[in-house]
Amino acid sequence: MLLFGIFSVACASLYYQMYFVLIGIVGFSVNSVVAVFHGESTSKWGKYKLTLPVRRRDIVKSVFLSHIFWLFAGVLFTGTGTGLFALFHGYSFEQYREVFLIFALGISAGLLIGAIFIPLFYLGGEDRTIALLTISLLCAIGIAALLVNVTTNVDYPLRLAVIFAVSFMAIAVSYWLTLCIFKRKEY
Repeated sequence: MLLFGIFSVACASLYYQMYFVLIGIVGFSVNSVVAVFHGESTSKWGKYKLTLPVRRRDIVKSVFLSHIFWLFAGVLFTGTGTGLFALFHGYSFEQYREVFLIFALGISAGLLIGAIFIPLFYLGGEDRTIALLTISLLCAIGIAALLVNVTTNVDYPLRLAVIFAVSFMAIAVSYWLTLCIFKRKEY
């Protein structure tokens, strides 16, 4: 990602910059989910953590907070690259609007990946991680793109608010759903 960021700033191409933003934000989100759950399944941490003096609610909360942390780490990383691009090459006003929309699309997709994958992981099991991640990634990108396309004729600030509101509501519902699933989970 660092090399792609340097390349996108050096090439002065807005298309590369938009791909960098989307891949960076979504990539950090996917990486956080894969790292947490792959490590959990290979080290048998899932069974061990239930013996610790923490509530299941705290375990689920930590998974979601970790996902959101890495999502915003991706936003910060890609925001730095985008800021450098703007500093060296500049943007027109219309391009600023499109860049913010690309960030909204990336954040929405990143949140939706976690909202879809985390409950599916606890429901489906560790042996289906890759399949569930692929389904989650495709669904999240499709839903985020649908949100962007459905709100095309809406005022720009309201458009961004709707995209973020739906995404944050999805992560809140997913947290509640995951909590219900994990409370009943037996190892």
